[in-house]
Amino acid sequence: MQTRLRDVSALAFASVALVGCVTQRLPQDAPPSAAAAVDAEAPSAPFSVPPLKRAPTILVVGDSHTYGAFGYRLHVHLAGIGRHAVVSEAAGGATTDTYLEEKPEARVGYRIRESARGEREPREIVSRMRSEMARLDEMLAHYDPEIVIVALGTNRPQTPVAESCNTFMQHLVRERPARRIFWIGPPAVGPDRGEPNVASIRSTLEKYQGATFIDSTAFNASAPLPPENPHFSPDDARRWADVTFAQIAQRLHAE
Repeated sequence: MQTRLRDVSALAFASVALVGCVTQRLPQDAPPSAAAAVDAEAPSAPFSVPPLKRAPTILVVGDSHTYGAFGYRLHVHLAGIGRHAVVSEAAGGATTDTYLEEKPEARVGYRIRESARGEREPREIVSRMRSEMARLDEMLAHYDPEIVIVALGTNRPQTPVAESCNTFMQHLVRERPARRIFWIGPPAVGPDRGEPNVASIRSTLEKYQGATFIDSTAFNASAPLPPENPHFSPDDARRWADVTFAQIAQRLHAE
């Protein structure tokens, strides 16, 4: 793992193994604000609790949907399984390209939540308006997650969707070919309901044995989100998380 881990990544990585870490909680359904960013960027006290043995981990990587009510509800569901520590990293505006950049940066909201195995409610360890981020490879090296849940696709990457998705997947399985991956596709957005993007992601994931694509367009096919603001209300976002988790849980139970 590169020695270049930045302060926010080091803070997140250090705290995931701790028990009883007390952090400031922000309203989960509220968008990031300048005041919240200032409070969240206040320096934290040094950690003094020795790390515990690493528990099997679920890592969630997403964009602004994961930052808000959808991500919070999904995290609670995943933690409720009771067999894994859960870590969620969300960056507003993120794409598959973002997490592969040499120095990724979140410009419209960055949030990391974590919960130890057996801990239902997530602890928020980072919440900032603008922040440097951990790269995907850094997260994989540190957490070595058994399961990765990707919630990306609403924002288009600079590179073609299929190419960016395939590169992202290669990073996920490079050190752990049998890693279980769930890719939560974007909800329906715009007149075409985002179907070209969804088709590209779906066809790419079919090449990977341990990957499952979850098509979210059916959730709101009759009322696609507007391209200029592709976000649900908090209540609808939580319902989307419920529907999504049900599909994940069904497959995990079957396995």
